[in-house]
Amino acid sequence: MDDPFGVQKAYLAKKMVPVCTSGFLKRAFVLEMFGHLESRSSTDEESRAEESLAEELTSQTFLIVKSAKWEGNSVSGACHLDMEVTLPAAYVSKLGGQNVLRGDMWFNMEARDTHWKLLSITDYQGSGDNSFRRFLAPFTQALVQARLNAAKEARIAEAKRVDAEEKAVEQQQADQAAAARREWIRKHPAEYAAQQRAEANRRAAQVADERRRRLACEARGGTWGQTVLDANFGFAPSCHFKIAQ
Repeated sequence: MDDPFGVQKAYLAKKMVPVCTSGFLKRAFVLEMFGHLESRSSTDEESRAEESLAEELTSQTFLIVKSAKWEGNSVSGACHLDMEVTLPAAYVSKLGGQNVLRGDMWFNMEARDTHWKLLSITDYQGSGDNSFRRFLAPFTQALVQARLNAAKEARIAEAKRVDAEEKAVEQQQADQAAAARREWIRKHPAEYAAQQRAEANRRAAQVADERRRRLACEARGGTWGQTVLDANFGFAPSCHFKIAQ
């Protein structure tokens, strides 16, 4: 429908101002400025670190909309915002040293059913990127990497702590077993002596049996040696014969 006097355009522009200055758009802009898209799901450690940092910085950032204009129609267009962003005081030195950033951005929008959907945030309508984000990217990436490094160091430290605790428990159990064995020996000298004799007899019988098998092997022209069993059982004595070529 024609709008020769611009009445409808003016009405729509006025109607869209609350949408363009809504808390949703402000939050979406600040989140993206700090490197996280609100619609993106965090599926890996780096993405989760980016999201955590962006959420933390966003909660401490103050944004003022100096002016807001709607450029478009009732189904699509862009909010043209002139903004002033005050960065978190505790992070200024880590975010380039500027506590206030100023500039204008285009929030490209599209009507979906009964609400407006944010498509992108750019320097220019329909093209370009977020210059606020481009400026802050090296600093936020460094902060994310620092958090990832700290998390890695914490995991390594925790693994070392758990390993040390497990070894301490194992050593304590071994010491308790050794003490219990010494106490048993002290209280049962006769039984201990019998155990020692039985063990000595077992070893002597084993040596005699291996000697008998070795002599029998050599008598048949074989070579007495060791056969590898596996990693758990080690080696076993056995007789080897040369294979004719």
